[in-house]
Amino acid sequence: MAEFVKKIISNESWDDVIGIRLGQLLLDRSVPLTLEILEIEDEWFEGFEGNYVYLSNIIEMFSENAINVINVLGRNVVTRISKKEMDDLVKDIREKLKQKSEEKCWKKWEVYQFIESSLAEYSSREIAPLLHEMFDEYLQFENEMNDGILVAYGKSIESAVSVVMAQAETPLHFEEVARRTEVILGRDVDQRRVHNLLNGDGIFLFDRGTFGLIDHCPLSESKRKNIRQIVEHMIYQGPINKQWHSRNIIEQLREKFPAIPEALDPYVLGMCIYDSNKLIFLGRMVWARSDSGMVWGDRVETADAFVEILEVEGRPLSGSELRRRLSEIREVADNMQIHGNERLIAVGPGIWGLSEWNLN
Repeated sequence: MAEFVKKIISNESWDDVIGIRLGQLLLDRSVPLTLEILEIEDEWFEGFEGNYVYLSNIIEMFSENAINVINVLGRNVVTRISKKEMDDLVKDIREKLKQKSEEKCWKKWEVYQFIESSLAEYSSREIAPLLHEMFDEYLQFENEMNDGILVAYGKSIESAVSVVMAQAETPLHFEEVARRTEVILGRDVDQRRVHNLLNGDGIFLFDRGTFGLIDHCPLSESKRKNIRQIVEHMIYQGPINKQWHSRNIIEQLREKFPAIPEALDPYVLGMCIYDSNKLIFLGRMVWARSDSGMVWGDRVETADAFVEILEVEGRPLSGSELRRRLSEIREVADNMQIHGNERLIAVGPGIWGLSEWNLN
């Protein structure tokens, strides 16, 4: 068979015509050239009467594999790229798009330009519309404009939540995020799963159960930067191991700087200082100096702190004294109420002790 093909190639001229005619059809083409309409595009290919498998073999055989017939999205496409090259290219494009969706730096037109330039290497730009169709359902942009940023790749809950947040004009309650996620995916989602995903990087709490992006913050970037610098200076003037609650930070800021924006609440404060390399977040709106050696979760719980103070003192103390002692290690509001537990108990009017003490 191979010798027969070589003989045709060396002795006949029609095999050269195949390559020439197909090359002309593919020249500067912007839409795919499908095998089934080849005879409509060029009557020279008439006469195969639906035997497209035979036509496909002839094209590949007598063009010496310079032109191929590959299946893309169920269509038999005449193109210069081979099936293996196409498979490898699709894999590379997929990985690149996943990477860029995480970086959130590519606009929609850049995505399509990348796909087309990837095909240009194989002189097969005409099948770009098919690759667009192949990837479109997985590409999630912040909006439908040509300059919309690629924010997610895939049809997972994670990618759908990213799209919902990117498209949100205002902060959203997690139940609304879940509802919009269901619309994108076309199926039910677990609200608890959505809530957990909203605790990821780049998403901020605006109120109980309400989440948004830094772009939703009511303070400009310059104001956030100024507040961050002031808070860093204030905290570094205090003891190295002191813990600061967001509400107490705001109280002190308002005392020293009456012009502090009214929009500054504990949630907005977090958006101002979350990226500070001088501060560490301990959880539950508590912050400390980053050089303190403390890590997330090291926050001092109020009741536990009072118990420790009493254990060290070895005798009952008044509420005011407990608050004063606690203020040495973390911020305490002047009107803070003391609530007992199984060990911290009231042993007299305004006097607190430990349940295991025999005070009779």
